[in-house]
Amino acid sequence: MISKLDFLRRIGADGRVAIRDIAKINTTAEDWMAMLDLVSTVNLDHPEIEAGLAYFVAEGILTEEQKADILAEYLVLTSRRRIPYHVANLMGDRSQGLRSLSLRAAGLCIRRFYTVVGRMGL
Repeated sequence: MISKLDFLRRIGADGRVAIRDIAKINTTAEDWMAMLDLVSTVNLDHPEIEAGLAYFVAEGILTEEQKADILAEYLVLTSRRRIPYHVANLMGDRSQGLRSLSLRAAGLCIRRFYTVVGRMGL
């Protein structure tokens, strides 16, 4: 489960604009957006979320890679290093710099995050 805001951020500005544009003339897209408007959190495993994203891939709005990134639990830096999305969100906009972090810097950020969380007792 992630917030609707985080979910929409994963889609990206271009994807959101394209989905809103197609929703003006396409009842399937309009219905999907209307359902999304009714929730505050998004379950990435829900079949309607997957089906909606698959529909947008079929319409050429999103790519399969974008769909996989949207549904991913982890931000993949390399094939062997992953950062949980909830950590990435606390570290900043993933599209603006997280992918450009060195693996060493990413590891240090994650260790600091978990150290702070541990001290808070969360």
